[in-house]
Amino acid sequence: MRNQLLNNSDRLVLMSVVQEIFKAQDTLNDVYNVNWRTEYNSQSVDFAANGEFIELLEEVQPHWKFYGSVKPSNWGKALEEFIDVVHFKACSVLLKHGQNPLHTLHRTDVDSMIRVFDNSLSSNVPETKDLLSMVGKLIFDDRVQSFQNLLVVGCRLFDISPDHLLVAYLHKNRKNTIRASNGAASVDVDHIKHSELGTFEYMYQHGFLADNSEEYNERMSAYD
Repeated sequence: MRNQLLNNSDRLVLMSVVQEIFKAQDTLNDVYNVNWRTEYNSQSVDFAANGEFIELLEEVQPHWKFYGSVKPSNWGKALEEFIDVVHFKACSVLLKHGQNPLHTLHRTDVDSMIRVFDNSLSSNVPETKDLLSMVGKLIFDDRVQSFQNLLVVGCRLFDISPDHLLVAYLHKNRKNTIRASNGAASVDVDHIKHSELGTFEYMYQHGFLADNSEEYNERMSAYD
């Protein structure tokens, strides 16, 4: 997907992916805090998304870091951090635009928006640092369309399809549900995290990704 734009089928899938993420995120938030709609602060949630983005950057240092020591990229962990960005941004959009954010948009407007944004990436292979920069900018963009744009960038950045991005999100959502059920909002649940299967490993073991971790790192590191 790095070297091609989203086709019409992918665009239709993306619409469903966005809706599924909003539904799953809304349910998950209720597990964390039934009063989240009034007690959560959207600006703080955006800061949380940005914090996850910083952790993502730490996993792909060779693509941006020009000083000091540089650790090898771990694209599997980077994908996990990106899904955390999606988690918080979905929460932020729900806070700002209500339970059904896509209802504020016309279908034709959404399709046009995705097409224009995807074309802005051009049909050439975009550089990793440019895609990373787009993620950083979209985190603090309050528009509903920008959440969809974030997913488009994620598909290009990690070279996966929209439906596989949804698989990654739902797997992490299930892990977060277990954490929330064990009081993750108020207590330390690191013991649960240590026993969890990483999102990349889950996708590879269940056939959603053809590359193992080493092969994926090698392929993704070939992009500048």
